[in-house]
Amino acid sequence: MDQKKIYQIVVTSSALLRFQETILNYLINNFSTSRVIEIEQKIYKKIETLNSFPLKGTNENIFNKSGVLFKSLLFKETRNLELKIIYFIDEANQKVYVTDFSPTLMHPSKKNKP
Repeated sequence: MDQKKIYQIVVTSSALLRFQETILNYLINNFSTSRVIEIEQKIYKKIETLNSFPLKGTNENIFNKSGVLFKSLLFKETRNLELKIIYFIDEANQKVYVTDFSPTLMHPSKKNKP
């Protein structure tokens, strides 16, 4: 029986920094605490799918000038929250490196939080 490869997921420090400063900050300012936790968990579950299916993302030709094939997964939670999870695959070491969280759509809500 053919063994399915399992890839290790590595989120780079620059990706974590972008997530904390941009994505998480936006979530905290526009959603309730419980909703922030829920969305964050969904984002990481989306990333975890790459351990079995790393090729499922879309090629990101804009980043591929270095000879490394970058791909992206689109995460869409609401009509005002959409981001790309940018990554590349290190086939030799069976690792997937998440290198960025790129906001494609993040509009603040019109209602004020208490």
